[in-house]
Amino acid sequence: MAKSTFEKTIERATGESVETLRTTPIEERRAKVEAARGKPMEFYSAFPVIGRGHVLRENFVTHEGCELILDGILGKKAAAHG
Repeated sequence: MAKSTFEKTIERATGESVETLRTTPIEERRAKVEAARGKPMEFYSAFPVIGRGHVLRENFVTHEGCELILDGILGKKAAAHG
């Protein structure tokens, strides 16, 4: 299947293929980014400064839950984690 413009843009921005990004667990991606930057990743909520705010501000998502959300965004089948 031909790659969309979006997929080509992602590959140019990350330097990795879309398939690699789809199959690499988030934890491995995080470790690679932290090693390249030499510091830990930081996540923060801009609530309520931008948009509608952080919709999960009162809830946390588990590692597996996050993987499933990301899989859905990237079009990977959820059955891979079942």
